[in-house]
Amino acid sequence: MPARRRSETHAAKCQEDLARAGRTRRAVASVGLGGFAGAVGGMLIADGVGQNILQWTHSYVWPFVIAGSAYLIALLALHLLAPRLEPVQIEGSA
Repeated sequence: MPARRRSETHAAKCQEDLARAGRTRRAVASVGLGGFAGAVGGMLIADGVGQNILQWTHSYVWPFVIAGSAYLIALLALHLLAPRLEPVQIEGSA
């Protein structure tokens, strides 16, 4: 399928990796629920931007500012919640 979205390709690859490890059922359920949550969230955001923000401001500036700063806020939250991230050492591996 040449026109696959990146998230679908990533989800399919994760399913393949987990299937090799013998954990397919949980992987399929989590990918399905994650896709559903993403789709519903996208619908709500599109509706909120179209009906609320554009009617008030008549501009796309605030949605782009919020979307652009979301990664920085998530990175800040990650560093505040887990300040020292280290690689996991698995027993029995080289």
